[in-house]
Amino acid sequence: MVGPPPSTWSVDASRRTAVEVAGGVWCLRLPLPWALIPHVNAYAVEQPDGGVMLVDCGGWGDESCWSALVGALRDVGIAPGDVRLLVLTHYHSDHMGTAARLAEESGCEILGHARHEHLTDALLRPGAIAAARRRRASREGVPEQRLGGYASVREEIEGILAPTLPDRTLAAGDRVGRWTVLETPGHAPSHISLHRPDDGVLIAGDLFGAAFTPYMDYGCSEDPLREYLDSLALVDELDATLALPGHGRPVSDPAAAIAAWRDGLESQCKAVLEAVHAGPAGAYEIACRARGRESMEDDRQGPSNLSDVLCHLRHLRASGRADRSTGAGGRFLYSAR
Repeated sequence: MVGPPPSTWSVDASRRTAVEVAGGVWCLRLPLPWALIPHVNAYAVEQPDGGVMLVDCGGWGDESCWSALVGALRDVGIAPGDVRLLVLTHYHSDHMGTAARLAEESGCEILGHARHEHLTDALLRPGAIAAARRRRASREGVPEQRLGGYASVREEIEGILAPTLPDRTLAAGDRVGRWTVLETPGHAPSHISLHRPDDGVLIAGDLFGAAFTPYMDYGCSEDPLREYLDSLALVDELDATLALPGHGRPVSDPAAAIAAWRDGLESQCKAVLEAVHAGPAGAYEIACRARGRESMEDDRQGPSNLSDVLCHLRHLRASGRADRSTGAGGRFLYSAR
């Protein structure tokens, strides 16, 4: 549940920046049209054969999004045709919305994880997914007048140029040039990270960053929060020297950031558990208690907050601290165990 799209998909392409952040790695900071997410990072990486690997490519929705990507590439002397590989850290519109255009322009091969249905289902079956989201939101207690925003699939079908499946799927331990693939689900089932053992650089995608801004996709994993915590533990074992996130500045102390994200996620889960202890309620009401009613009534935040809280509730149920029952009208009720 990601909610309705921004009022306009147009971006100011001149707000892009491009800077070398590690040996042979340029961060392309691309503007986004989202009020609460103003930019996304793509990474252009020199390949041993002289070509370029691009990690993520920004969102779509308007021609100006493509202009921002092309401009950022050209700022570091790269033409779209130089891109041989496009690696997707995960399937969210802001990270792969322009993938179809880039593949058409460059002929590049697209690499990504096989568990992409959390997004591609909405592209391939928008009517069915919108109806399913509406039914689920209703059962979780979302007020009738807000159901439209919680059921929306416009973010996927407008923010992504075309359904783009990977030409080659990536799994843990695969190598892409000098980079090793890590499966790091939690934020999304399709999430991967890339580690360069030579110098400890980690392309972290949306696994973590300098600021604590987590989000978890609900409905495609048994326990997304457990996956998230396990992914953080996995990358913590690498002793990475520099982390390059999907949003925000490079992280010079990855271990400290990982610890902060782990603590933050556990604190959020504790807040959800406290909200459950306040009395049996649907997920929407529990989210209002844990995140604030005002944020839940804001269409820019409410759907993503509900997805997050549902993931915490799923974890609490899986760990034996909460139960779910069915009340009047088929609505779910969560209670403390």
